[in-house]
Amino acid sequence: MVCALSPSFMNYEETLSTLRYADRAKKIKNKACINESPQDKMIRELKEENKQLKVMLKKMAAAGGDTINLAELGITNLQELVEDMDENEKILEDLEKPWEEKLAEAKAAKEGPTGEDRLEE
Repeated sequence: MVCALSPSFMNYEETLSTLRYADRAKKIKNKACINESPQDKMIRELKEENKQLKVMLKKMAAAGGDTINLAELGITNLQELVEDMDENEKILEDLEKPWEEKLAEAKAAKEGPTGEDRLEE
């Protein structure tokens, strides 16, 4: 910030006011944050996780061929790992669906299996 001050005694009050303003403006702190939707955040996190898994696979391939020692990677339950990966894929697919398709699925679920509204008494 640049302040224009006058050495003249006639502008003393204006100069003082300008200096007070500059002092207050100097104390302003801004905190920038990423403006992203929850879906975009989830997609970004899943893509980062995917990159990490690819890096791990490349390290394993470079280190020792075809066999994989899961204990070295900290993986104790392979079935749980596969279920987590499947769940992440389903979440990603759901997030990439257009809202029109999500709306149609919600209406279909509300109507029930016969296609008629459930307004029975």
